Amino acid sequence: MNTRRLYGVPMPWIVLASLIALLFPAAPPPQAARTFPETGQTVGGRFLAYWNTHGGLAQQGYPISGEMREISETDGKPYTVQYFERAVFELHPENTPPNDVLLSLLGVFYYRQRYPQGAPNQVPNTGAGARLFPETGKHLGGRFLDYWNTHGGLAQQGYPISDEFTEVSALNGKPYTVQYFERAVFEYHPENAPPYDVLLSQLGTFRRRAQSAPPQDAALVGAGDIADCGSAGTRATAQLLTGIPGTVVTLGDNAYPAGTAAQYRDCYDPTWGQQITRTRPVPGNHEYVSPGAAPYYAYFGEAAGARGQGYYSYNLGAWHIVALNSNIATGDGSAQARWLQADLAANPATCALAYWHHPVFSSGQHGNNSRMQAIWRILYAAHADVVLNGHDHDYERFAPMNPDERADPAAGIREFVVGTGGAGLRSFGRARPNSEVRDSSTWGVIKLTLHPGSYDWEFIPVPGRTFRDSGSAVCVR
Repeated sequence: MNTRRLYGVPMPWIVLASLIALLFPAAPPPQAARTFPETGQTVGGRFLAYWNTHGGLAQQGYPISGEMREISETDGKPYTVQYFERAVFELHPENTPPNDVLLSLLGVFYYRQRYPQGAPNQVPNTGAGARLFPETGKHLGGRFLDYWNTHGGLAQQGYPISDEFTEVSALNGKPYTVQYFERAVFEYHPENAPPYDVLLSQLGTFRRRAQSAPPQDAALVGAGDIADCGSAGTRATAQLLTGIPGTVVTLGDNAYPAGTAAQYRDCYDPTWGQQITRTRPVPGNHEYVSPGAAPYYAYFGEAAGARGQGYYSYNLGAWHIVALNSNIATGDGSAQARWLQADLAANPATCALAYWHHPVFSSGQHGNNSRMQAIWRILYAAHADVVLNGHDHDYERFAPMNPDERADPAAGIREFVVGTGGAGLRSFGRARPNSEVRDSSTWGVIKLTLHPGSYDWEFIPVPGRTFRDSGSAVCVR
Protein backbone atom coordinates (compact mmCIF):
# COMPACT_ATOMS: atom_id res chain seq x y z
CA MET A 1 0.00 0.00 0.00
CA ASN A 2 1.41 3.36 -1.05
CA THR A 3 0.72 6.02 1.65
CA ARG A 4 1.59 9.62 0.94
CA ARG A 5 3.82 11.26 3.51
CA LEU A 6 4.57 14.83 4.53
CA TYR A 7 7.94 15.35 6.22
CA GLY A 8 8.00 11.61 6.84
CA VAL A 9 4.57 11.54 8.59
CA PRO A 10 1.79 9.51 6.92
CA MET A 11 -0.92 11.84 5.56
CA PRO A 12 -3.84 10.04 7.30
CA TRP A 13 -2.26 10.80 10.67
CA ILE A 14 -1.89 14.49 9.77
CA VAL A 15 -5.55 14.68 8.72
CA LEU A 16 -6.66 12.96 11.92
CA ALA A 17 -4.58 15.31 14.06
CA SER A 18 -6.09 18.32 12.27
CA LEU A 19 -9.62 17.07 12.91
CA ILE A 20 -8.85 16.54 16.60
CA ALA A 21 -7.45 20.07 16.87
CA LEU A 22 -10.60 21.50 15.28
CA LEU A 23 -12.97 19.48 17.44
CA PHE A 24 -11.01 19.78 20.70
CA PRO A 25 -9.02 23.02 20.69
CA ALA A 26 -6.27 23.27 23.29
CA ALA A 27 -7.17 25.11 26.49
CA PRO A 28 -5.77 28.62 26.62
CA PRO A 29 -2.77 29.09 28.90
CA PRO A 30 -3.69 30.04 32.48
CA GLN A 31 -4.16 33.75 33.02
CA ALA A 32 -1.02 35.13 34.66
CA ALA A 33 -2.75 38.15 36.19
CA ARG A 34 -5.97 40.11 35.99
CA THR A 35 -6.52 43.76 36.84
CA PHE A 36 -9.96 44.77 38.06
CA PRO A 37 -10.81 48.36 37.00
CA GLU A 38 -13.59 48.45 39.59
CA THR A 39 -11.00 48.57 42.40
CA GLY A 40 -7.71 49.09 40.56
CA GLN A 41 -6.25 45.94 42.10
CA THR A 42 -4.49 43.06 40.34
CA VAL A 43 -4.78 39.36 41.18
CA GLY A 44 -2.31 36.80 39.87
CA GLY A 45 -0.66 33.45 40.37
CA ARG A 46 -2.15 31.01 42.84
CA PHE A 47 -4.53 33.64 44.25
CA LEU A 48 -6.09 34.16 40.80
CA ALA A 49 -6.32 30.42 40.27
CA TYR A 50 -8.10 30.04 43.60
CA TRP A 51 -10.44 32.96 42.88
CA ASN A 52 -11.36 31.48 39.48
CA THR A 53 -12.10 28.02 40.90
CA HIS A 54 -13.83 29.08 44.12
CA GLY A 55 -16.75 31.19 43.00
CA GLY A 56 -14.97 34.25 41.63
CA LEU A 57 -16.82 37.52 41.92
CA ALA A 58 -20.05 36.07 43.30
CA GLN A 59 -18.40 34.20 46.18
CA GLN A 60 -15.14 36.06 46.90
CA GLY A 61 -15.90 39.57 45.63
CA TYR A 62 -13.53 42.08 44.07
CA PRO A 63 -9.92 42.36 45.25
CA ILE A 64 -9.57 45.37 47.54
CA SER A 65 -5.79 45.24 48.08
CA GLY A 66 -2.68 43.99 46.39
CA GLU A 67 -0.56 41.18 47.80
CA MET A 68 1.25 41.98 51.04
CA ARG A 69 3.04 40.30 53.94
CA GLU A 70 1.02 40.21 57.13
CA ILE A 71 1.42 38.63 60.56
CA SER A 72 -1.58 36.47 61.41
CA GLU A 73 -3.37 37.54 64.59
CA THR A 74 -4.39 33.94 65.22
CA ASP A 75 -1.05 32.10 64.99
CA GLY A 76 1.49 34.95 64.89
CA LYS A 77 3.09 33.72 61.67
CA PRO A 78 3.82 35.86 58.57
CA TYR A 79 1.92 35.06 55.36
CA THR A 80 1.52 36.54 51.90
CA VAL A 81 -2.09 37.70 51.82
CA GLN A 82 -4.54 39.53 49.59
CA TYR A 83 -7.82 41.10 50.65
CA PHE A 84 -11.09 40.54 48.81
CA GLU A 85 -14.54 41.83 49.71
CA ARG A 86 -15.64 38.52 51.24
CA ALA A 87 -12.36 36.93 52.30
CA VAL A 88 -8.63 37.26 52.84
CA PHE A 89 -6.50 34.78 50.90
CA GLU A 90 -3.38 33.40 52.61
CA LEU A 91 -0.57 31.63 50.74
CA HIS A 92 0.70 28.52 52.54
CA PRO A 93 3.63 27.19 50.47
CA GLU A 94 4.09 24.41 53.01
CA ASN A 95 0.84 22.87 51.72
CA THR A 96 0.38 21.17 48.35
CA PRO A 97 -2.18 22.66 45.92
CA PRO A 98 -5.06 23.27 46.13
CA ASN A 99 -4.60 23.73 49.88
CA ASP A 100 -1.67 26.11 49.49
CA VAL A 101 -4.25 28.92 49.33
CA LEU A 102 -6.45 29.15 52.43
CA LEU A 103 -8.87 31.70 53.71
CA SER A 104 -7.62 33.65 56.72
CA LEU A 105 -9.21 32.78 60.09
CA LEU A 106 -11.44 35.82 59.97
CA GLY A 107 -14.42 33.85 61.20
CA VAL A 108 -12.63 33.13 64.48
CA PHE A 109 -11.43 36.73 64.75
CA TYR A 110 -14.84 38.32 64.25
CA TYR A 111 -16.79 35.77 66.28
CA ARG A 112 -14.57 36.45 69.29
CA GLN A 113 -14.81 40.19 68.74
CA ARG A 114 -18.58 40.37 68.20
CA TYR A 115 -19.75 37.63 70.55
CA PRO A 116 -17.27 37.17 73.42
CA GLN A 117 -19.90 35.17 75.33
CA GLY A 118 -21.17 33.33 72.23
CA ALA A 119 -23.86 34.43 69.80
CA PRO A 120 -27.39 34.57 71.25
CA ASN A 121 -30.38 32.55 70.04
CA GLN A 122 -28.46 29.95 68.07
CA VAL A 123 -30.56 27.23 66.45
CA PRO A 124 -28.79 23.94 65.65
CA ASN A 125 -29.70 22.62 62.19
CA THR A 126 -30.57 18.99 62.93
CA GLY A 127 -32.59 18.30 59.79
CA ALA A 128 -32.20 15.34 57.45
CA GLY A 129 -28.57 14.83 56.46
CA ALA A 130 -27.25 17.35 58.98
CA ARG A 131 -23.82 16.76 60.47
CA LEU A 132 -22.60 17.23 64.03
CA PHE A 133 -18.97 18.25 64.52
CA PRO A 134 -17.79 16.90 67.88
CA GLU A 135 -14.65 19.09 67.66
CA THR A 136 -16.78 22.20 68.25
CA GLY A 137 -20.18 20.76 69.24
CA LYS A 138 -21.87 22.58 66.34
CA HIS A 139 -24.30 21.30 63.68
CA LEU A 140 -24.18 21.94 59.94
CA GLY A 141 -27.08 21.21 57.61
CA GLY A 142 -29.22 22.30 54.69
CA ARG A 143 -27.83 24.72 52.13
CA PHE A 144 -24.93 25.66 54.39
CA LEU A 145 -23.79 22.03 54.45
CA ASP A 146 -24.15 21.84 50.66
CA TYR A 147 -21.99 24.94 50.26
CA TRP A 148 -19.40 23.71 52.77
CA ASN A 149 -19.13 20.34 50.96
CA THR A 150 -18.72 21.92 47.52
CA HIS A 151 -16.41 24.78 48.51
CA GLY A 152 -13.44 23.09 50.13
CA GLY A 153 -14.98 21.80 53.36
CA LEU A 154 -12.69 21.61 56.36
CA ALA A 155 -9.51 22.60 54.51
CA GLN A 156 -10.98 25.79 53.05
CA GLN A 157 -13.77 26.87 55.43
CA GLY A 158 -12.73 25.26 58.72
CA TYR A 159 -14.96 23.86 61.45
CA PRO A 160 -18.29 25.50 62.29
CA ILE A 161 -17.82 27.57 65.45
CA SER A 162 -21.47 28.55 65.86
CA ASP A 163 -24.86 27.17 65.00
CA GLU A 164 -27.23 29.14 62.79
CA PHE A 165 -28.62 32.44 64.08
CA THR A 166 -29.93 35.76 62.76
CA GLU A 167 -27.51 38.66 62.35
CA VAL A 168 -28.11 42.15 61.02
CA SER A 169 -25.63 43.04 58.27
CA ALA A 170 -23.38 46.01 59.04
CA LEU A 171 -23.33 46.78 55.30
CA ASN A 172 -27.02 47.03 54.44
CA GLY A 173 -28.87 46.75 57.75
CA LYS A 174 -30.78 43.64 56.67
CA PRO A 175 -31.17 40.50 58.80
CA TYR A 176 -29.72 37.25 57.47
CA THR A 177 -29.44 33.70 58.73
CA VAL A 178 -25.72 33.20 59.28
CA GLN A 179 -23.30 30.59 60.56
CA TYR A 180 -19.72 31.25 61.62
CA PHE A 181 -16.83 29.03 60.58
CA GLU A 182 -13.14 29.32 61.38
CA ARG A 183 -12.35 30.94 58.03
CA ALA A 184 -15.67 32.45 56.92
CA VAL A 185 -19.23 33.44 57.74
CA PHE A 186 -21.97 31.93 55.59
CA GLU A 187 -25.01 34.12 54.82
CA TYR A 188 -28.29 32.73 53.48
CA HIS A 189 -29.86 34.89 50.74
CA PRO A 190 -33.21 33.31 49.80
CA GLU A 191 -33.76 36.10 47.28
CA ASN A 192 -31.00 34.57 45.12
CA ALA A 193 -31.34 31.38 43.08
CA PRO A 194 -28.92 28.54 43.97
CA PRO A 195 -25.97 28.38 44.09
CA TYR A 196 -25.91 32.08 44.95
CA ASP A 197 -28.37 31.76 47.83
CA VAL A 198 -25.35 31.09 50.07
CA LEU A 199 -22.74 33.85 50.09
CA LEU A 200 -19.75 34.63 52.25
CA SER A 201 -20.10 37.66 54.52
CA GLN A 202 -17.91 40.60 53.51
CA LEU A 203 -15.32 39.99 56.21
CA GLY A 204 -12.50 41.19 53.99
CA THR A 205 -14.21 44.56 53.60
CA PHE A 206 -14.82 44.85 57.36
CA ARG A 207 -11.20 43.98 58.15
CA ARG A 208 -9.74 46.34 55.57
CA ARG A 209 -11.91 49.21 56.78
CA ALA A 210 -10.80 48.58 60.35
CA GLN A 211 -7.15 48.65 59.31
CA SER A 212 -7.55 51.95 57.46
CA ALA A 213 -9.58 53.63 60.22
CA PRO A 214 -7.77 56.10 62.49
CA PRO A 215 -6.24 54.18 65.42
CA GLN A 216 -8.17 54.36 68.66
CA ASP A 217 -7.10 54.12 72.26
CA ALA A 218 -6.98 50.59 73.66
CA ALA A 219 -6.78 49.16 77.16
CA LEU A 220 -4.70 46.25 78.43
CA VAL A 221 -5.00 44.93 82.00
CA GLY A 222 -3.35 42.05 83.81
CA ALA A 223 -0.95 40.56 86.33
CA GLY A 224 1.01 37.40 86.92
CA ASP A 225 1.24 34.78 89.69
CA ILE A 226 -2.50 34.44 89.93
CA ALA A 227 -4.71 31.54 90.90
CA ASP A 228 -4.19 29.86 94.25
CA CYS A 229 -7.37 28.18 95.42
CA GLY A 230 -6.76 29.25 99.00
CA SER A 231 -6.03 32.90 98.24
CA ALA A 232 -8.44 35.76 98.85
CA GLY A 233 -6.15 37.82 96.62
CA THR A 234 -7.04 35.73 93.57
CA ARG A 235 -10.75 36.33 94.07
CA ALA A 236 -10.20 40.04 94.70
CA THR A 237 -8.08 40.67 91.61
CA ALA A 238 -10.56 38.66 89.50
CA GLN A 239 -13.31 40.97 90.76
CA LEU A 240 -11.26 43.99 89.68
CA LEU A 241 -11.21 42.69 86.12
CA THR A 242 -15.00 42.74 85.89
CA GLY A 243 -14.96 46.53 86.06
CA ILE A 244 -12.04 47.18 83.72
CA PRO A 245 -12.62 46.92 79.95
CA GLY A 246 -9.93 45.84 77.50
CA THR A 247 -7.67 42.92 76.77
CA VAL A 248 -6.66 40.79 79.75
CA VAL A 249 -3.11 39.44 79.89
CA THR A 250 -1.74 36.84 82.27
CA LEU A 251 1.98 37.07 83.02
CA GLY A 252 2.51 33.41 83.89
CA ASP A 253 2.11 31.14 86.91
CA ASN A 254 -1.60 31.33 86.24
CA ALA A 255 -2.63 28.24 88.28
CA TYR A 256 -0.83 27.10 91.43
CA PRO A 257 1.08 25.12 92.37
CA ALA A 258 1.65 22.99 89.26
CA GLY A 259 -0.60 24.24 86.47
CA THR A 260 -2.57 21.00 86.43
CA ALA A 261 -5.92 20.56 84.70
CA ALA A 262 -7.60 20.36 88.11
CA GLN A 263 -5.95 23.60 89.24
CA TYR A 264 -7.04 25.38 86.08
CA ARG A 265 -10.56 24.03 86.59
CA ASP A 266 -10.87 24.67 90.31
CA CYS A 267 -8.65 27.72 90.93
CA TYR A 268 -8.26 29.72 87.71
CA ASP A 269 -11.54 29.11 85.88
CA PRO A 270 -13.91 30.35 88.64
CA THR A 271 -11.87 33.55 89.04
CA TRP A 272 -9.78 34.94 86.19
CA GLY A 273 -11.19 32.31 83.86
CA GLN A 274 -14.44 34.28 83.73
CA GLN A 275 -12.58 36.65 81.36
CA ILE A 276 -11.24 33.91 79.09
CA THR A 277 -12.84 35.28 75.92
CA ARG A 278 -10.72 38.44 76.19
CA THR A 279 -7.56 36.89 77.67
CA ARG A 280 -4.19 36.61 75.93
CA PRO A 281 -1.99 34.48 78.23
CA VAL A 282 1.65 33.49 78.62
CA PRO A 283 2.90 30.57 80.75
CA GLY A 284 5.16 30.63 83.79
CA ASN A 285 7.47 28.08 85.34
CA HIS A 286 4.61 26.63 87.43
CA GLU A 287 2.77 25.74 84.20
CA TYR A 288 5.81 23.68 83.23
CA VAL A 289 5.67 21.64 86.43
CA SER A 290 3.08 19.76 84.38
CA PRO A 291 5.01 18.12 81.50
CA GLY A 292 5.08 20.38 78.47
CA ALA A 293 2.59 22.72 80.18
CA ALA A 294 -0.05 20.52 78.55
CA PRO A 295 -2.97 21.62 80.79
CA TYR A 296 -2.16 25.28 80.04
CA TYR A 297 -2.34 24.73 76.28
CA ALA A 298 -5.48 22.62 76.64
CA TYR A 299 -7.24 25.25 78.75
CA PHE A 300 -6.46 28.32 76.64
CA GLY A 301 -6.51 26.57 73.25
CA GLU A 302 -5.38 28.59 70.25
CA ALA A 303 -5.32 31.79 72.34
CA ALA A 304 -2.07 30.45 73.86
CA GLY A 305 -0.28 30.24 70.50
CA ALA A 306 1.09 27.06 68.98
CA ARG A 307 1.33 24.19 71.47
CA GLY A 308 4.90 23.82 72.71
CA GLN A 309 5.84 27.32 71.54
CA GLY A 310 3.50 29.67 73.35
CA TYR A 311 4.65 32.85 71.64
CA TYR A 312 2.50 34.97 69.32
CA SER A 313 1.64 38.58 68.54
CA TYR A 314 -1.36 40.79 67.84
CA ASN A 315 -2.24 44.43 67.35
CA LEU A 316 -4.16 46.47 69.90
CA GLY A 317 -5.19 49.92 68.76
CA ALA A 318 -2.07 51.54 67.31
CA TRP A 319 0.23 49.23 69.29
CA HIS A 320 1.93 45.96 68.38
CA ILE A 321 1.80 43.45 71.23
CA VAL A 322 4.13 40.44 71.56
CA ALA A 323 3.50 37.55 73.96
CA LEU A 324 6.62 35.47 74.64
CA ASN A 325 7.54 32.27 76.47
CA SER A 326 10.46 32.54 78.91
CA ASN A 327 10.30 28.82 79.73
CA ILE A 328 11.73 27.54 76.44
CA ALA A 329 14.83 28.37 74.37
CA THR A 330 15.25 32.15 74.09
CA GLY A 331 18.92 32.74 73.22
CA ASP A 332 20.42 34.19 70.07
CA GLY A 333 19.52 31.96 67.14
CA SER A 334 16.68 30.20 68.96
CA ALA A 335 13.44 29.66 67.07
CA GLN A 336 11.70 32.15 69.34
CA ALA A 337 14.36 34.83 68.84
CA ARG A 338 14.26 34.39 65.05
CA TRP A 339 10.47 34.56 65.08
CA LEU A 340 10.54 37.75 67.17
CA GLN A 341 12.96 39.47 64.80
CA ALA A 342 10.77 38.59 61.82
CA ASP A 343 7.60 39.62 63.63
CA LEU A 344 8.95 43.03 64.62
CA ALA A 345 10.30 43.65 61.13
CA ALA A 346 6.89 42.85 59.65
CA ASN A 347 5.08 45.07 62.17
CA PRO A 348 6.97 48.36 62.41
CA ALA A 349 4.41 49.99 64.70
CA THR A 350 5.19 53.30 66.38
CA CYS A 351 4.66 51.70 69.79
CA ALA A 352 5.31 48.13 70.94
CA LEU A 353 4.82 46.15 74.14
CA ALA A 354 6.04 42.67 75.08
CA TYR A 355 5.19 40.42 78.00
CA TRP A 356 6.47 37.16 79.46
CA HIS A 357 7.00 35.59 82.89
CA HIS A 358 10.64 35.90 84.08
CA PRO A 359 11.89 39.52 84.39
CA VAL A 360 15.35 40.38 83.13
CA PHE A 361 15.67 43.00 85.89
CA SER A 362 14.11 42.68 89.35
CA SER A 363 14.66 43.76 92.94
CA GLY A 364 12.46 40.90 94.14
CA GLN A 365 13.58 37.66 95.76
CA HIS A 366 14.48 36.02 92.45
CA GLY A 367 16.56 38.99 91.29
CA ASN A 368 17.78 39.53 87.74
CA ASN A 369 17.33 36.70 85.25
CA SER A 370 19.44 36.60 82.08
CA ARG A 371 17.38 33.96 80.22
CA MET A 372 15.54 36.70 78.26
CA GLN A 373 18.56 38.96 77.75
CA ALA A 374 18.79 38.19 74.03
CA ILE A 375 15.08 38.89 73.67
CA TRP A 376 15.49 42.24 75.43
CA ARG A 377 18.26 43.17 72.99
CA ILE A 378 16.01 42.37 70.02
CA LEU A 379 13.20 44.46 71.48
CA TYR A 380 15.55 47.33 72.27
CA ALA A 381 16.92 47.34 68.72
CA ALA A 382 13.34 47.48 67.42
CA HIS A 383 12.52 50.45 69.72
CA ALA A 384 10.00 48.63 71.89
CA ASP A 385 8.50 50.67 74.71
CA VAL A 386 7.17 48.47 77.52
CA VAL A 387 7.84 45.02 79.00
CA LEU A 388 5.51 43.35 81.52
CA ASN A 389 6.62 40.42 83.71
CA GLY A 390 5.63 38.43 86.78
CA HIS A 391 7.59 35.75 88.69
CA ASP A 392 8.55 37.92 91.66
CA HIS A 393 5.45 38.33 93.81
CA ASP A 394 5.51 42.09 94.08
CA TYR A 395 5.02 45.28 92.06
CA GLU A 396 8.00 47.16 90.67
CA ARG A 397 8.38 49.88 88.03
CA PHE A 398 11.69 50.68 86.38
CA ALA A 399 12.84 53.73 84.46
CA PRO A 400 13.54 53.09 80.75
CA MET A 401 16.72 51.00 80.39
CA ASN A 402 18.98 49.56 77.74
CA PRO A 403 19.85 45.84 77.74
CA ASP A 404 22.83 46.42 80.07
CA GLU A 405 20.69 47.85 82.91
CA ARG A 406 21.75 51.42 82.22
CA ALA A 407 19.22 54.25 82.24
CA ASP A 408 18.21 55.29 78.72
CA PRO A 409 15.41 57.86 78.90
CA ALA A 410 15.46 58.48 75.14
CA ALA A 411 15.35 54.93 73.76
CA GLY A 412 15.11 52.53 76.69
CA ILE A 413 12.39 50.02 77.56
CA ARG A 414 10.29 50.56 80.69
CA GLU A 415 9.79 47.31 82.64
CA PHE A 416 6.95 46.56 85.06
CA VAL A 417 7.03 43.51 87.33
CA VAL A 418 3.43 42.73 88.28
CA GLY A 419 3.43 39.45 90.22
CA THR A 420 0.42 40.59 92.23
CA GLY A 421 -2.42 38.51 90.76
CA GLY A 422 -3.26 36.59 93.96
CA ALA A 423 -0.45 34.28 94.99
CA GLY A 424 1.34 35.02 98.28
CA LEU A 425 3.34 38.27 98.23
CA ARG A 426 7.05 38.40 99.02
CA SER A 427 9.47 41.06 100.27
CA PHE A 428 12.18 42.71 98.17
CA GLY A 429 15.89 42.16 98.17
CA ARG A 430 18.44 44.81 97.24
CA ALA A 431 17.03 47.53 94.99
CA ARG A 432 18.32 47.28 91.44
CA PRO A 433 19.53 50.32 89.46
CA ASN A 434 16.72 52.35 87.86
CA SER A 435 14.03 50.90 90.13
CA GLU A 436 11.59 53.79 90.64
CA VAL A 437 8.64 52.33 92.58
CA ARG A 438 8.31 49.15 94.67
CA ASP A 439 5.52 47.59 96.76
CA SER A 440 5.25 44.08 98.18
CA SER A 441 2.11 44.39 100.29
CA THR A 442 -0.68 44.81 97.74
CA TRP A 443 -2.49 42.52 95.35
CA GLY A 444 -3.74 44.25 92.25
CA VAL A 445 -3.56 44.62 88.47
CA ILE A 446 -1.87 46.98 86.09
CA LYS A 447 -3.97 48.84 83.55
CA LEU A 448 -2.29 50.33 80.49
CA THR A 449 -4.17 52.77 78.28
CA LEU A 450 -2.48 52.63 74.90
CA HIS A 451 -2.76 55.81 72.86
CA PRO A 452 -1.33 56.35 69.38
CA GLY A 453 2.19 57.50 70.29
CA SER A 454 1.97 57.30 74.09
CA TYR A 455 0.64 55.34 77.07
CA ASP A 456 -0.69 55.74 80.60
CA TRP A 457 -0.16 53.21 83.37
CA GLU A 458 -2.07 52.66 86.59
CA PHE A 459 -1.62 50.02 89.28
CA ILE A 460 -5.10 49.33 90.69
CA PRO A 461 -5.13 47.72 94.16
CA VAL A 462 -7.73 45.33 95.53
CA PRO A 463 -10.34 46.88 97.85
CA GLY A 464 -8.98 47.86 101.23
CA ARG A 465 -5.45 48.61 100.03
CA THR A 466 -4.14 52.11 99.36
CA PHE A 467 -0.96 51.66 97.32
CA ARG A 468 -1.24 53.02 93.78
CA ASP A 469 1.13 53.95 91.00
CA SER A 470 0.35 55.86 87.81
CA GLY A 471 2.00 57.89 85.11
CA SER A 472 2.33 58.59 81.39
CA ALA A 473 5.05 58.42 78.76
CA VAL A 474 5.53 58.85 75.03
CA CYS A 475 6.72 56.06 72.76
CA VAL A 476 10.40 56.03 71.90
CA ARG A 477 10.15 56.11 68.06
